[in-house]
Amino acid sequence: MDLSKYLSGGEPPVTEEQPRMSKEEYAALKKQEREEVWAEIDAKAQDVFKDGDSLKGFLDFMAQCKPQKTPNLLLLYSQNPEIRQVMTFEKVKEEGYSLRAGVHGYRFLVTQDYDCLLYTSDAADDRISV
Repeated sequence: MDLSKYLSGGEPPVTEEQPRMSKEEYAALKKQEREEVWAEIDAKAQDVFKDGDSLKGFLDFMAQCKPQKTPNLLLLYSQNPEIRQVMTFEKVKEEGYSLRAGVHGYRFLVTQDYDCLLYTSDAADDRISV
């Protein structure tokens, strides 16, 4: 039973539902987002390597960050050159930190390592990362 109309003093808020995308539409949207991210990385790389001062600024940024893959460092540097430590929202909460109001996340490329279960003839469970 929805009691929100009684609690807020009026009608329940109207929420617009977005139409569900087809698999093809979703794949096209994600492909476009990836292309935009890689274009941003490429543009920042060209900007960083245009002269010695730009390269020095990026290398100083790299030295102050935790080790990351270069495309991620370029992406973070293009969004905010003052970033020093990157954490997921879950990690922020786990560490006991709180976020200031109005703080938004940054785009970041995520790579995944997969655990494969391989079974030998004696059915032993050996895990290896690929």
